[in-house]
Parts: sequence; C-alpha cells; structure tokens
Amino acid sequence: EFGFLRPLPCRLSIHAPTLADEMVAHISAVVKRLEGSDHFAHLGFHPETAARFLPRVPEAVRRIKDPHGERVRYETLRESASHARQQATSAR
Repeated sequence: EFGFLRPLPCRLSIHAPTLADEMVAHISAVVKRLEGSDHFAHLGFHPETAARFLPRVPEAVRRIKDPHGERVRYETLRESASHARQQATSAR
C-alpha cells in the first residue's frame, strides 16, 4: 500500500520555488519516496515575492495532478499537522 503526499501550504518555507517546473519537480521527488506512509511537503512563498510567484501555482497543480492523481492531497497546515500527529502517534 502507498501513502499520500500532503503538501503543507504556508508562508515560511524550506522550499520557495519560482517556476512551475520547480514546483512539479519538488513534489514529484517526494512522491517517489512514498512507501506505505504519508509524507508532507510544501511550497511556500515569501511575502515579498508571493504576488509575483503565486500565479504559477495553478499550472503546477495541474501538472502535479496529471501523473500523481490522488496521491497528492492539498490541505491547510492545520490539517496536515493533525495528520502528522496521528501518524506519529500510531507509529509508537
């Protein structure tokens, strides 16, 4: 059984992509590591550049959904944090 990738939307980001290609590559790299458990990834933007780069997100989402379908779920940081807590608790 495969897990799910759950991108974490937030402003403070480890990965701040500027091109749709970078967003797709980042998420695709995490999907390749899915093996039986969920993984969490996010695409974040600094407030100073968000207006410039956010319009590229819809294209990236379409390109991510095409090869990965339902394996990638989009949710709020709160929802992802709840899933991460549940996953950590069940792993104990």
